[in-house]
This record gives sequence, C-alpha cells and structure tokens, in this order.
Amino acid sequence: MPENYVNREEFNNLKQEVQELKIEMNENKGLLQQIDKKIDVIAERIDNTTKLSDLQNENIETRINAKMEPLKKDILKNEKEITEIKENKKWLWRSVIAILLGIGFDLLVNIIKFIPTVNP
Repeated sequence: MPENYVNREEFNNLKQEVQELKIEMNENKGLLQQIDKKIDVIAERIDNTTKLSDLQNENIETRINAKMEPLKKDILKNEKEITEIKENKKWLWRSVIAILLGIGFDLLVNIIKFIPTVNP
C-alpha cells in the first residue's frame, strides 16, 4: 500500500479549517454560557414565583380561617341553644302530661266521693 503524503497547501488548508473550528467553538461556548446564565435566572424566578404563590395561598387560607372562626363559634352556640330548646320541649311535654294525669286523678277522686256508697 503506497503512502500518500499531504502537500503543504492541503496542510495549510486543514490548519486554517481547524483554526476556524476553534474560533467557532469558542463563540458557541460563550453563547452556551450566556444561555446557562439566563436559564439560571429563569429557574430562580420560577422558584420565587412558586414560593410567592405558596405564601399567597397560605395567606388566603389564614384569612379564610380567621373569618370562619367566629362563624364556627356561632354555629356551636346555635347548636347548644337548639339542644337546650329540645330539652325544654321534653320537660314541657312531661309537665303537660303530669298536669293532665293530676287532673284525671283529681276527677276520679271527686267522682268516687259523689258515688253513694252502698251499705249492705
């Protein structure tokens, strides 16, 4: 196999192409570094936006809970009052039944008093 040699002109052309590739790589490297910096800034802004959003949601939740607390207390108070009313209603019915039984018993006793007793 015969050896082929590169002449001086081909070597210089190759050398020039390598030099152009190095320059282009350096330009691309700088561009990639700029892109990397911008991506870092964008990532930081996204992170801050997420944190801010979380804080806003937490703030909204806190405000809602603060406004709901008096309502919860009112609901518990109303439930207690309703329970008391139901208990009072039970006692009212018990009292009415007791009075009716008393009146019935009194009538029975008075009727028995008026019935003449039979003497044998």
